[in-house]
Amino acid sequence: MPVLPFPVPPELAGLLTNPTFGLPFLLTAAVLGVWLYWNPLGAPASLGTRATWSAPDSDPVSKTYYALSGGRVSRVVATAYEQYEASVKTRFGRPLGQLPLTAWGRARTGIARAAELRRLAAQLREAYQQALLWEAPIRIRWAFWRTPQEDRALFEGRVHDRLDATRHMIAWMEQKQ
Repeated sequence: MPVLPFPVPPELAGLLTNPTFGLPFLLTAAVLGVWLYWNPLGAPASLGTRATWSAPDSDPVSKTYYALSGGRVSRVVATAYEQYEASVKTRFGRPLGQLPLTAWGRARTGIARAAELRRLAAQLREAYQQALLWEAPIRIRWAFWRTPQEDRALFEGRVHDRLDATRHMIAWMEQKQ
């Protein structure tokens, strides 16, 4: 038995050599150590890009372009939602959460399409949640009877419909000013 430079309490030595706890624990620690030692910390940067470069985040067009090129649909939906919310606030002077819920409130504030505006905001939030689920590293497909390509086409169709409705609504709000 090797001699350690420090004293080991007999309780700890007994615990670590116990075949029901200690040996599996030591084996797991060894495997984890080997994995951490040889595991790459990420894909190396390609030869054409700098390691310090990051996508511009200053305008919606850049956000959308780099998000689509990276396959991050949730980022596109989030950017569209931000623009939609800013348009509502600019046009009506109040955020989405303060749009009237009732017909009486809509008549009093003069926002006749408030229900439609709120519904579209809810649909955008739903599309964002679906995009996050779609981009998750592990996805459970509940609709097992559809192929992954059919699932992807349905998802992209729903997101496209939401973004198209958002585009039309923003255009409507901007033309009324």
